[in-house]
Amino acid sequence: MRIFLAFMILLGFFFIGCEKDSTSTEVSSETGTLRIYLTDAPPTAQFDSINIRFSQVSAHLDSAWITVQGNPMIVNMLELTNGDTIIFGSSDIPAGKYTQIRIMIDDAWVVIDSVRKPLQVPSSA
Repeated sequence: MRIFLAFMILLGFFFIGCEKDSTSTEVSSETGTLRIYLTDAPPTAQFDSINIRFSQVSAHLDSAWITVQGNPMIVNMLELTNGDTIIFGSSDIPAGKYTQIRIMIDDAWVVIDSVRKPLQVPSSA
């Protein structure tokens, strides 16, 4: 239960951000660049690693989902503490009002004292 609670706290610290690409010289009012960053807060318990296998990140526009990141990746969340971030997904997408971001997780586990323990991720987390 303690591991599940710690994982839920860590999920609460995902940082999702959008920014305008100031280096681009091409301007289009029909598309924009969506970048999603991933970071984490310092752990509240002693873990060797907190690993999450992400399979896809999608953004919802009108009645369609647009894939932002479709390549599976494993991230050790302990490498993303104290302000460290990675670009989790980046894509040129149609302009519009996006109402949801969906992050698909295939697997999640922690390692404590060199022992791998599974994490359960609720589908609505």
